[in-house]
Amino acid sequence: MVSGAGSLQGAMERATGSRAPILVWAPTPQALLALEKDLTQALEPGGSLHGLAERILSPSQFLPVDQDKKAEVLRKLRGHLSKEVIDFLPPAQRKDLTQFLNSTPVKSEDLSGGVRSAFQDRSGHMGKILYVEPAADAWLLAEGRVLVLSKNLRAILARHEGRMAGQLPVIADIVLSIEKDGPRATLFALGSVIFLVVLSFRNFAAVFPLLLGLCLAVLWLVGGMSFLDLRLNFINFIALPITFGIGVDYSVNLFQRYLLERQDNKKRHGAMLRAV
Repeated sequence: MVSGAGSLQGAMERATGSRAPILVWAPTPQALLALEKDLTQALEPGGSLHGLAERILSPSQFLPVDQDKKAEVLRKLRGHLSKEVIDFLPPAQRKDLTQFLNSTPVKSEDLSGGVRSAFQDRSGHMGKILYVEPAADAWLLAEGRVLVLSKNLRAILARHEGRMAGQLPVIADIVLSIEKDGPRATLFALGSVIFLVVLSFRNFAAVFPLLLGLCLAVLWLVGGMSFLDLRLNFINFIALPITFGIGVDYSVNLFQRYLLERQDNKKRHGAMLRAV
């Protein structure tokens, strides 16, 4: 990730109205030019970013087009207009014409403060940052488009030693982390709960109903989510490991109290009532 990316992206959104653009950084201005060329090609039909990203936002897109041709026209005008012709004009027109003929090409440094700050790094220099605007439907997690865009963009950046930052790459990284580590964390939590229950009672007759209660709790959770059409995501995924602990906690406490009541020579029904 690029340091200070949040403030730069905010400036980009204010300057262009683009929704959550992805900040792209290259180590040198030359690398950024080559990277911009590859990204532009990837946006074309058949490219790896086609349909996933809308456009590339760089300082050059905020500059006037065909400045070299316009500078050549000005050079020819200066050659045709003699000093006598210019001096013949009224003062106000002569001033405007002189200013027009002496115009120089607009550079990135001449852009307005809001736009310029969006493309400056922390040292205040330009030429290492551009933005990729994602397509509106690229955020659909259900279809995995956010993952495809992040993966393809990283592949292009890797060829130029570039980096990226933004909401979409963060979401993609979190989703990939859940896909990779989520099942392992869930199985570890389940295994730990089973181990602690077995270690506490060491009796199959006691362990079985406790784990059965745990399975019912998880089944109710998953069944309720399915009935309500709720999906697991990086916010609610933690509910699964927590359910393992909560699902067995009350069962263990009640059963331990039941065993204590039975040790006082109470009958089964009396011990159950006292435990509850």
